[in-house]
Amino acid sequence: MFDFDHIEAWGPRLRRELAAVISGDVSQAIASGKPKLIEDARDILLSKVDQKVVLGSVVNWLKLRTIFAYHGSRLTVKEIVDVRCDGLRVLKAIDREQRLRTILSAHPRWPTVERSLPEVVAAYGINWLQNNSGHREGSVHATISRVGLVKLFSHYLKYGSEFDQVVSQRLLGDEGMELLGDHGSPVIFKLAVPGAVAFHAANAYSPGLPIGLPNLVREVLDAWAFWLANPTFSTQTLEVDCGLKFSTDVPPEWIIDCEQVADPGPRHIPYERGTIAIDEAW
Repeated sequence: MFDFDHIEAWGPRLRRELAAVISGDVSQAIASGKPKLIEDARDILLSKVDQKVVLGSVVNWLKLRTIFAYHGSRLTVKEIVDVRCDGLRVLKAIDREQRLRTILSAHPRWPTVERSLPEVVAAYGINWLQNNSGHREGSVHATISRVGLVKLFSHYLKYGSEFDQVVSQRLLGDEGMELLGDHGSPVIFKLAVPGAVAFHAANAYSPGLPIGLPNLVREVLDAWAFWLANPTFSTQTLEVDCGLKFSTDVPPEWIIDCEQVADPGPRHIPYERGTIAIDEAW
C-alpha cells in the first residue's frame, strides 16, 4: 500500500527497495547541500546516482504497489449510495443535464437561461476541444493526496463536479455556483488503485513513457529525497497536486472508504465573476 501523505510509512520501504542502487551516504550529501526547496533535494539525489536506473526502479516499485487516491465531490445521500454501488463513472456531459436543471431551476433568472443549458452542456462536453487540458468528457479524476484535495482543491467539496461548476458559472455566474454549494454535502472517496493503473493515470496526457521525470515519480522523489535528509519531514505539509485521470469507470471494489467531511472554510469561487468564454481553459 502507498499513501503519499504518509511518508513515515513508505519512505523506509522505498529506502530498502533502492538500497542496491543508492549509497548509504546520500542522505548526508543531501543534507550538506542544504536544499531550500523540495525539488532541490531531488536534484542533489539524482546527481549522485545513475538516474536511469533509479527512475526505472522507482517506476517499477510504484507499479507493484496499491496506490491510495482521493476523489472529492459534493453529493446527495442517494448519489453517494450510487457511487458506492456502481463506482465512479466517467463524465458523459449529457447525463449531467437533468441534475443541473434541478439545481439551477431554483434561481429566479432560470426561465431566461434554461434554453441555453443544452448548448452549454454540449460546449463543455462532447464539443470541447480534445487537446484542451480542461477536457473532462469521458474521464474521471482523483488525486494522490487527501491533504492536497482538502487544502488546494476544496472547491470540489464546496461545489462538486468541475463540469457542473463551469456550466453553472457560465449560465448564472457566482449565483449558479452558490446553488451548487447548497445542494448535497461534501464527501471524499478513498480509492485503492493498482499501481500500474495509477502510474498511467498520472501520465494520461503524455503518450508513451513521459520524457524526463514522470508524474507520480517526480512527487515521490521530491518528497523522499527531502525526507532522507530531514527524517521528521511530513508529506502532509506539501499539499501536493498530482492528479490521476481515468478514461474508464472506477469500479466500486476500488472504493475502500467514503468520508463525509465538514464544509470547507469561506466559500471560494474558483472562476472569475461573470461569463466564461468557450475557449477558456478551466
